[in-house]
Order: sequence, then structure tokens, then C-alpha cells
Amino acid sequence: MSFGFYLFIDEAGDEGLERVRPMHEDGSSEYFVLCGVLVRASRYAELAQPFAKIKGMLGMNSSDQIHFRDLREDEKLIVISSLADLKFGLVAIVSNKQNMMGYRNLRCEAKNLEVIRGRSRPRRYNWFYNGPLSLPS
Repeated sequence: MSFGFYLFIDEAGDEGLERVRPMHEDGSSEYFVLCGVLVRASRYAELAQPFAKIKGMLGMNSSDQIHFRDLREDEKLIVISSLADLKFGLVAIVSNKQNMMGYRNLRCEAKNLEVIRGRSRPRRYNWFYNGPLSLPS
């Protein structure tokens, strides 16, 4: 018997806050989404088989990753309807970035410094990825 958990995490969207669609035609994505699925190690094999079946219906190899953005609409329906039959929990953080345009999280930036020409400066990218749970409550 296996003990422990597997945690699968993925994101969609980007971290841009300077210009956001649809308010700016050339802006970054309107939403940022971070999702996670927590699976007991003892149930991994039970869930691996249905995922292999889904990949087979899409003409993919079992080792391939499913990237929703690369699927046709009919393939997306196959994945969604197949996942709906499985029993697992999903946690998602969904942020509509329109209300955050121009926002900076200085605490996250301070933890993500880079050295440019000998000076430490906060990175202007990836703080959504590196610290979404550090957002003010």
C-alpha cells in the first residue's frame, strides 16, 4: 500500500497587469487561474487508467500531456465529460485581473529579486506563479 499524496498543479493565463483585455485590445489575459488536484497515492493507479483512456480517445500516447489550449472544441468536450465521471477534488484560484491593473505585490517582489548590473531589483514577472498565496487577505 502506498502512503502519501500526489499534487498536480497547473496554471492558465499570464501575470501581466499593465494592460488587461478586454479593456486593452493588446493587453494580457483577463484571467489568471491556478488549479490543483490532490490524489491519495493509493488511488493513483485507479485514476491513471481513465486518463490513459481519455488520451487514447484523443489519439495521444499515454505519456503525452493534455494541454487544453491545444485541443479542438470536440476534444475539449471529450475531456470535460470524461473528467466529470471521475471522483476527485479540485481546488482553483481564479482572478479576474481587470480590478488589479497596475497592482504590485511588494512582498512577493521582495522574495523574487534578480541582479541587474550589480544591483538587486524585484522581478517584474512571475509573482503570480511564485506567490499567489501571499496576496493580502
